Amino acid sequence: GVSPTLLRVPNASARGAQHREWFEMLGVLMGLATQSLGTSFPLALPAFVWKRLVGERPCTADLREVDEAAWRAVTFVRDQVESGLVDEETFDAVLGGRTFTAVSMGSERATVELVPGGALRRVTLRNAREYASALERLRWEECDAQLRWMLRGFESVVPCRMLPLLSWRELQLLVCGPPTVDLRLLRKRTLYGQGLTRTSPVVAMLWAALEGFSQLERQQFLQFVWARSRLPASEADFGDTHFKVVGVDVPHGANPDAYFPSASTCFFSLKLPRYSSTA
Repeated sequence: GVSPTLLRVPNASARGAQHREWFEMLGVLMGLATQSLGTSFPLALPAFVWKRLVGERPCTADLREVDEAAWRAVTFVRDQVESGLVDEETFDAVLGGRTFTAVSMGSERATVELVPGGALRRVTLRNAREYASALERLRWEECDAQLRWMLRGFESVVPCRMLPLLSWRELQLLVCGPPTVDLRLLRKRTLYGQGLTRTSPVVAMLWAALEGFSQLERQQFLQFVWARSRLPASEADFGDTHFKVVGVDVPHGANPDAYFPSASTCFFSLKLPRYSSTA
């Protein structure tokens, strides 16, 4: 079968011509997201990928997000071994039996030598610093080809010379949009109709319910009403777009509490029966 494009990181095992096209298209979509006000492309990529894209150097703390075991090994060496706080017995209890190899994070899960002949070289207290540096370097560089392909697609939309002008967080925000749903911003961009106003009881119930939602639940609500999980970064980025909340009349004599709300994602609108409570 065809290897997946993304795992927790760009899949280092995805090296075929089709994969190259997919990664380049991913870069195109990321570039388009930076150019379109109100459009986001929420990608769950770890910090080190964004840093590599803008030319920032990843740090050891970034390793924890992609490989907990490698992070523990590297921080043990940096914090304990290099400070002279570890004897041979303690070292062997933590890293004893390892060689200069690691399992690739690609879908093939291949064993990779960190240095030439690494499979035959044991990790010891004396060479632990070299081992930690080589392990960290592998994690940062094993998806180099995939990142180059992403950048090639991105550059077809946005000149890559612009990337070093951004921090990795700024690029992530431009591409993905804010990770939290700002209800104050959403309220500002909301219009009401079909008998509803901002002071209508059912409108107050709606906002009270949203206030009680977790961020994940708010994202799911946005997905329901707009087919996207993130808001634009600012009020200006909404452009002419408004969230519309409109009332719905139920059949005469029917209980509105027995009816579900409905949404029109193309119009970013929510149709609400006039409920009697938030229950």
